[in-house]
Amino acid sequence: MWDFHGSLTYSEFLVEWFGLHAGRELGDPDQHYTNNPTEIIGFVRECKKANKPAFMSVTPRKEHNLIYGVDRIFFDFDAHKPKQKDSMTQDTKRFISNLRPIKPFITKTFHGYHINLFFKEGCIRTNSNIQAKEFYVACQNLLLNGNQYKRLCKQTLYRVKGLARIPLSWHESGGWVTVVDEKLEPTKIRGLDYYRMYGLDNEFVERAVRLMGLTRKANAEREKNRKVYYKSPPKGVFKIRPCFEYALEQSEMDHHQRLALVGEAFWAGKTPQQIKDLFKKRRDYREDKTDYQVDWLLNKLKQEKMPPYRCETMIGLGWCIKSRCPIWNRKFKQN
Repeated sequence: MWDFHGSLTYSEFLVEWFGLHAGRELGDPDQHYTNNPTEIIGFVRECKKANKPAFMSVTPRKEHNLIYGVDRIFFDFDAHKPKQKDSMTQDTKRFISNLRPIKPFITKTFHGYHINLFFKEGCIRTNSNIQAKEFYVACQNLLLNGNQYKRLCKQTLYRVKGLARIPLSWHESGGWVTVVDEKLEPTKIRGLDYYRMYGLDNEFVERAVRLMGLTRKANAEREKNRKVYYKSPPKGVFKIRPCFEYALEQSEMDHHQRLALVGEAFWAGKTPQQIKDLFKKRRDYREDKTDYQVDWLLNKLKQEKMPPYRCETMIGLGWCIKSRCPIWNRKFKQN
């Protein structure tokens, strides 16, 4: 079905795609961590059998949710409507042209193209998730070089913890994720050493590190000069209230209540990571989505007048647990 270069086989390619640096998250898109590279072979086959998408984390991991380093930079160009296909193809080709002499690894998916760029040195080690994200964002910004691409998927941009479809896996909409050349035509499948040979060199890495430093400095200056508008929490509210504690014990929680919970936990003094951890027991929990939404809302809370919900508001929304809450018994119970 596929034309491999030299003696390369399907299984060998998948193991090479996983990498030998550390473990990965595999998912469809629910994630599980493994440090066994050969597990990707059975995973891809099982996803095909069940007609499910096969995803893998863009970055290698030391363990679940702990990034080991950065070995590739990922971009996704999508056209979700037929009328967007031409502009998506033009954007993809323009981006590829601007990368030269770097040679990208390109795959064609059902809706567009995935582009991976590899480092000549293999994997760039990082000391923390924060450092990994700073480096990854700096690399993407250098590669974009200020150019705008309308069909570049913004949801996957800067997502160092994100997942991406595995090449030569099955797309649940029908068809395989195939490898194409810089003209977006089917091509022979090579080992990744070829793309590392024409990949991101040490000079590029040094530029990314310098950009990280400049970004940190600019962010620190912006934070120093930022005006904070938020108010103090209502008198007597210094911890998460019983109605939210009760909601956390349930298997489901609607979107509105989740947003309110972020504000509640923020005013209770919880750290961003502690707030994110509150959602882990939800059935539909997705780490990357939760991280993005919580970070976005915390930033909004800090910049706007957004105190925690008043008890009267939560009673009106039907969230109050009434007699099971000491606040309700003290303030609202009718004698």
